[in-house]
Amino acid sequence: MQKIDMLVAEREGQKGSVPENSRFVTYDAKYYAHPELYTAAPERVDALFSFDAVEQFQTAVRMGILAELTWPLFEQEYVRLAENLSSKDQTIKVFESYPAVSLVAGKRPRDH
Repeated sequence: MQKIDMLVAEREGQKGSVPENSRFVTYDAKYYAHPELYTAAPERVDALFSFDAVEQFQTAVRMGILAELTWPLFEQEYVRLAENLSSKDQTIKVFESYPAVSLVAGKRPRDH
């Protein structure tokens, strides 16, 4: 039971991490998803598998994990801006403020 408590604490510390949540679901969860374990320690298993998607997403965005998320519209606009850069505008800047993201090339912002 001590191992489950450690995993619960670990998962709490990883809140908002897309890769860590994915790792847990892909690799760790199968070792703890057994009816016998749930019968022996229902509160601990509930805590281990509890997942608030909204809270996870908000935490992830607040942490600034833009690189961890795949945003198709963001990627499309970035490519479009990069293809149309003028010779003096060689940089695309990314600004994020939950829940918006802005791309700026020169003086042309693209909010999403």
